[in-house]
Amino acid sequence: MQYPGDCGTAGARKLCPSLCSKDTSGPHRAPHRTTDGALGVSRRKRHKRRVRVPTILQMEATECGAACLAMVLAHFGLYIPLERLRVDCGVSRDGSNAVHMLEAARHYGCETRGLRLEIHELHREPMPLILFWEFNHFVVLEGRKGDVFYLNDPGTGPRKVSLSDMNTSYTGVALKIRPGDRFERGGHAPSLLAGIHQRAASMKSAISFIVLTSVLLALPGMVIACLSRVFVDDVLGPNPNWLAPVLMALGGAILVTLLLTWYQRLAIRSLALGFLTMNTSRMFERLLRLPMLFHMQRAPGEIQYRITLNNQLADMISGQVGTAVASLFMLAFYGALLFSYDANLALMGIAIAAVNLIVLTLVAHFRKVLNQTLIQEKGKLMGVAMSGIQLIDTIKASAGEFDYFTKWAGQQARYTNAEQRMSVSTVYLSTLPVFLAALNNAVILLYGAWRVIHGDMTAGMLVAFQILMAAFLVPITQITQLGAQIQEAKGALDKLDDVDHYELDPLYDREFETPEAASVSDIRGELQLRDITFGYSPVAPAVVSDFSLHLRPGSHVAVVGPSGSGKSTIAKIAAGLYKPWAGEVLYDGMPISQWPRRKLERFISIVDQQIILFRDSLRDNLSMWNPMMAEEDIIRACRDAQIHKDIANRKGGYCAVIDEGGSNFSGGQRQRIEIARALCNNPAVMILDEATSALDPETERKIDQHLRQRGCACLIVAHRLSTIRNCDEIIVLDNGRVVQRGRHDALIQDKTGAYARMIRAEG
Repeated sequence: MQYPGDCGTAGARKLCPSLCSKDTSGPHRAPHRTTDGALGVSRRKRHKRRVRVPTILQMEATECGAACLAMVLAHFGLYIPLERLRVDCGVSRDGSNAVHMLEAARHYGCETRGLRLEIHELHREPMPLILFWEFNHFVVLEGRKGDVFYLNDPGTGPRKVSLSDMNTSYTGVALKIRPGDRFERGGHAPSLLAGIHQRAASMKSAISFIVLTSVLLALPGMVIACLSRVFVDDVLGPNPNWLAPVLMALGGAILVTLLLTWYQRLAIRSLALGFLTMNTSRMFERLLRLPMLFHMQRAPGEIQYRITLNNQLADMISGQVGTAVASLFMLAFYGALLFSYDANLALMGIAIAAVNLIVLTLVAHFRKVLNQTLIQEKGKLMGVAMSGIQLIDTIKASAGEFDYFTKWAGQQARYTNAEQRMSVSTVYLSTLPVFLAALNNAVILLYGAWRVIHGDMTAGMLVAFQILMAAFLVPITQITQLGAQIQEAKGALDKLDDVDHYELDPLYDREFETPEAASVSDIRGELQLRDITFGYSPVAPAVVSDFSLHLRPGSHVAVVGPSGSGKSTIAKIAAGLYKPWAGEVLYDGMPISQWPRRKLERFISIVDQQIILFRDSLRDNLSMWNPMMAEEDIIRACRDAQIHKDIANRKGGYCAVIDEGGSNFSGGQRQRIEIARALCNNPAVMILDEATSALDPETERKIDQHLRQRGCACLIVAHRLSTIRNCDEIIVLDNGRVVQRGRHDALIQDKTGAYARMIRAEG
């Protein structure tokens, strides 16, 4: 399988002889040891036994290595959350590699080794092994049987591959990880029940009401069974005058059943809506508070799909949890009645019901991984589809419709295959209970008839027994279905827990003022970056190193350099979107961590290369739905951004509706709307990351003039050097480090400097 953006060939290039050793080469040969847990198992010993490794699916394509390591550690008894291993393995927007995975494993006390093994040599090593797959993916090898290899794929779950598939996809690189002397078991597997309890804790009263009504519903059922016996043995026999009272009692029992069922369904519906509303709003609010790195590593469509997973949990908790708890009481009631009628019949019926329960439990356990895979594939499918819709202009302009459709169709095929496998298990789950219930009825009827013929029980008792047995099977089915749904909910809970367990952005989670921030009455607009070092992976080289900048109130500072030099990263660090590894960001001499979120809005605004416009009115897009924003502030911002005339000449003016993404505006108009939106808050500092690349020089000059009139300090990231000649300072970056800084006139004098070369290249 191909995983776009996955571990990449860079990982393969790093698998050099210092990491990998040929299993049979002299200097690299591992020492002979006799125990499987030791690093160097004797090469004369063959390891054919398949091991079972816990399945941990990756949340995103770039974290397959972390998921494989999590599976291997869990196999040895150490459960580490995937979100922590994501950091330990250095998973970034470019994925991870084998070197970082082995370093992370050693951090947890494991002995590790990278091996170069041919397929016929894999059996010499104890399982499990992590295999480098198709030069862009990692999988766990659990074992081999003949020409069949058992893999645990973090992208799809357990699967079998043939020898020909191994020849095609296996790259010859294997990672061997075994517990060392410092290894300690710990942690625990994620608990489904704990996750469900956490989300349903505030719904205890509603669930209790559903349990109560479910228990009460057992009483009319028992009454109907007893009345059925009376009807057969007495009304149809020696006491026909009992017909009217029996019918009235039956009618009363049915009426009570209807009323209790109505109240129960009403409570279930209210519980589902309450759960869905509360958890969906809580999750969406949390998504807005997560750091940028979370959103960078996940497709928008996949994040949107996670929100809808609350529907699945709401249906399960409201419709199954309460009734399943009540089913335990109902089983006791009905079981006692069955034994009071006939112990032998009761044992036979319960034995068949137990077989039903065991079979359904096994099927439900098998469905757990299938459902996790199905949810993963559906999330990927939605991500691919949404990306295509968002990039439709680019796709059409490059005549790439067929190519993108092929990509979407491939993901659709993977989702369909996962759904088909799930459907097969659903057939078993729905067919077997029907068959066993019919078998149960047949056995009870035949054996019961034999008992009636021999005078051991009456016909009425047999009819009542069948009614009670049918009622006894209902709670068993409900409990089994709940177990199946809980197993199936594992995939949904993993996706939701990925959001809940991800650390909130410390900069944007602050709501209350510190004493230092409260004492600030006037925002000057001074921005300082001191000795900033930052990277996207803690185990990879830094993207920006030892960077410092001092932006004084009203001044303009530009950051320039070749593509990939770290300019946009600097802009995002200055805006507080990324937290630096080292160094500090100061606003008006105070660390950014001490500023409350609301005050930051007045201090700084950023306009980057990605313009986001919503399908709403121009005013709402400019004010970001802030009803308290003054109209004069909006109009002034639009005048300064040179977009007011365009809006005024448009039908509807500021009430005109923008299409999704601003497709009914030109590229230059969209940029000016974005600049106006940033100016609406009257910021003290503006960060412009290629914010005027679509504008003509005259419009760009006027906007710059208005920014200077506002006294707004500007940090400008630009490729077009003509736009930054008048800046108070120009900082030239190369590979994340400052190579030159100064004013334009001074920098241009150094003919061999990086800035002069860029000027000459621009012509």
